[in-house]
Amino acid sequence: MARREAPSDVRARRAGVLALVAASAWLSWAVLNGITRGALDGPRSGARAGWAWLGAGLLVASTSLVIPAALTLGRQLRSVAPRVVPVATAAGVLSLTLWAAAVLTGWWPTGLEAGYVALSALWWAGIAAPLRRTHPRLGILTAVLAVAAACDAVVTGGYGQLPGWTFPVLGGAKLPLQLLWTASVGTALARAGSPTAETDIGPAAA
Repeated sequence: MARREAPSDVRARRAGVLALVAASAWLSWAVLNGITRGALDGPRSGARAGWAWLGAGLLVASTSLVIPAALTLGRQLRSVAPRVVPVATAAGVLSLTLWAAAVLTGWWPTGLEAGYVALSALWWAGIAAPLRRTHPRLGILTAVLAVAAACDAVVTGGYGQLPGWTFPVLGGAKLPLQLLWTASVGTALARAGSPTAETDIGPAAA
């Protein structure tokens, strides 16, 4: 008789699949935006409005679909660092929500972008060490991403006041690292509970 999956395994798999869809959405946005010469990042009115709305949809998906993975990781790592992980997870979910809402509504007040990037840095910094205990390579990647996000928050907050070279040098690593992290977390969670999966992320690690 086949082993029946625990509900936590099923939730982890679903969160992993959604994270993989999120990574695919961001990669699709980057490729299509390059092909259309920035049309996906353009105004949502006029002749190319369809491309802009498609771009917004892909960006919202690339962010909001990571939230289930963030919550799943928070539940799994909470026992490792019960004080740090819940706070870090809350910062991460707030960061993802703010980004998705800003893209969807076009509401970009001063300081918002630097704020949600800083919140994401706090999230990744808070879960990096607990994650390294259960999944060493992913934990290291998370720590590196936290540093990249912190640098990005600094240069984003200092826009117009810092030298131009600081943006590609200090802020350029965050997005590709985030794509790699999202895909890695999605893969690990999607395999959670599989008897043949060589991953520590799953209910047993919590």
